[in-house]
Amino acid sequence: MKSLGLVGAGIASSTAITPKVFDLDELAASGEIRKYPWFVKEIGFKNPTVEVDWKLLKSYDSNNVYKFTTEETEQMVQNQLNTMKKGVANNTPGMTLRDFAVLEGLRTTMLSVPLTRDEPSFNYTTTAPSKPAGYTRKDLGWPKWELNPEENLRTLASAIHLFGGRDISAIEVDEDVKKIFFSNASNKAIRFEDIDAPIETASSISIPNKCKWMVVFTIPQSRLSGFSHVTTGKYGVYGGYSDAAVMMTRIQGFIRAMGWLAVNKGGGTGSQIASNTGFGVVAGNGELGRCDYVLSPKYGALIRLTEFFLTDMPLSPTPPIDAGMWRFCQTCKKCGSMCPSSAISLENEPTWEPSGPWNGTGRKCYPINYKLCLPWRGMPGHGAEAGTGGCSQCQVACVFTKLNDSSIHDVIKGTVATTGIFDSFFRTMDDAFGYGKGFTSPINEIFFSPEQWWNRDLDKFPFKGRVVGDGWE
Repeated sequence: MKSLGLVGAGIASSTAITPKVFDLDELAASGEIRKYPWFVKEIGFKNPTVEVDWKLLKSYDSNNVYKFTTEETEQMVQNQLNTMKKGVANNTPGMTLRDFAVLEGLRTTMLSVPLTRDEPSFNYTTTAPSKPAGYTRKDLGWPKWELNPEENLRTLASAIHLFGGRDISAIEVDEDVKKIFFSNASNKAIRFEDIDAPIETASSISIPNKCKWMVVFTIPQSRLSGFSHVTTGKYGVYGGYSDAAVMMTRIQGFIRAMGWLAVNKGGGTGSQIASNTGFGVVAGNGELGRCDYVLSPKYGALIRLTEFFLTDMPLSPTPPIDAGMWRFCQTCKKCGSMCPSSAISLENEPTWEPSGPWNGTGRKCYPINYKLCLPWRGMPGHGAEAGTGGCSQCQVACVFTKLNDSSIHDVIKGTVATTGIFDSFFRTMDDAFGYGKGFTSPINEIFFSPEQWWNRDLDKFPFKGRVVGDGWE
């Protein structure tokens, strides 16, 4: 280990791998916007570990996503319903009525977030009879909240952390970054224009050119996704999208109240105007993985979104990161070998060539065959093969999807970030310990049945509820 420089870097010191905890006041007052483990390196702007050709990169037309015929979709839905009926009738663990009821509870807040919102009104403890709608910032004669770009980002990071976002990052939106936006979404052309506020019509979405900064933050996904192929496993996905809707609604209100724009379209229905994965990689929330998801140094592949929004508030950008994960993916292949649809490439080398029109251009990666993947995802209209739980197998199986409460995982991640000579050994040991086969609890137990989750010791589980990172601090 000494020869690798790892002991000096801090593996032998508990203080080097113990995360420092900030309260909100400390975070706002410090230079620490996002705190990664010691082994994560920041690298050049717009130069992530996955190779990107910004000249070759083009805005993706989301109408090219693979579409099933009406007949195929109807058949998959009926297959899902039959699976649901059998699960309830047979009292199958993870597919009982109470399991479906929790899923419906989570879905109630999977709401679409508008492109933007008006500035909110301020009220004291009650509304004034003379002005029941309350008083806006302009009514009160208050100027915009504005500091320097670094302090602006610290202010946003403090609030977004409270609202539930993690690893808050920022990038400047130049002509290259604009290519990460879709050219077309839901038959609406997406364009940037010299306007004061975003405009959405029946045929287009126009974004102000003055929104030159993008804020990106991570929404962790519950490890309940480990119960793949039963309804319990879908709690992580639907819960993540529900979190996104609540967070973005809060964020838009917060930023608009300070006098700035916050532009986002989607929230609980997923990103509708751009690739959240692309922004997550470029902003430094993680690295691209073989599974074509963002891999986080903290959460691995088990994040629902690297959610984002545009703003005209000047911000200090954060660079991409290198934790050795993209390099590891090129030899690991665990997600690909465990993919039930064979949608994830098992090739040794990444490629510039897409697997179909559903892939974008300009990235040297492992393109996903979404024609094979989508039926297993369990999203509305899909998932007949996977059952009502969907799949999420690649996220759960990922070697980096581990709890950092176990110090050995930080040691391994630090080694991976420093050298690739142990990569094959770590993949083998990951298999030997049974990771990726069930739900790994916050106290490092592996549950193989959803019934164990229903009967868990509530005092020992540090879940703090939804919309606060699921207790994964």
